[in-house]
Amino acid sequence: MPATKRVMDFTKVKEGGAHNPKHKPSGDYRMKVTKVDDHTSKAGNEGWVFTIVPTTDQRATYPYHVGADTEQAWKLRNLLIAAGFSVPKKRINVDPNKLVGKEIGATLEDDEYEGRLKSVIMQVFPTDDLEDDAPEVTTSRSSSTKKRTKKADDDEFPDDDEDVDEIDLEEL
Repeated sequence: MPATKRVMDFTKVKEGGAHNPKHKPSGDYRMKVTKVDDHTSKAGNEGWVFTIVPTTDQRATYPYHVGADTEQAWKLRNLLIAAGFSVPKKRINVDPNKLVGKEIGATLEDDEYEGRLKSVIMQVFPTDDLEDDAPEVTTSRSSSTKKRTKKADDDEFPDDDEDVDEIDLEEL
């Protein structure tokens, strides 16, 4: 039996998905956070999806999913530190929109999806940790040899309990 013919409305259809994880050589890249959206995983877990773009190739966009639960707190903390924020070791109110426009370093590695090779972000780190100041790929770095010292940023998240709503990450 042949398939049914249908009228389709393509007036609001995007050219592609929100992300275009182009394959790039594995290594460290200077990147920029360009967008953040609320996200709910297939398992029902809430969090955010950050859109991260290499500074030298605006056509390549990579999703970076961060859950808003205790198990994913390390991932969000690393992203905040990579963007230059000081993150106190206590509960804070996090505004993910403050990350938009910030440059970070990110390690891309190969991944295969439906038989096609693509790159995925495996870790994030401050741009100061890039081996050189080149915006393109650098050789892989050893995180054990890098010291991560960040100065307080003007956009730092408040660390006074009086200025912060006490929010348990699991409730976000």
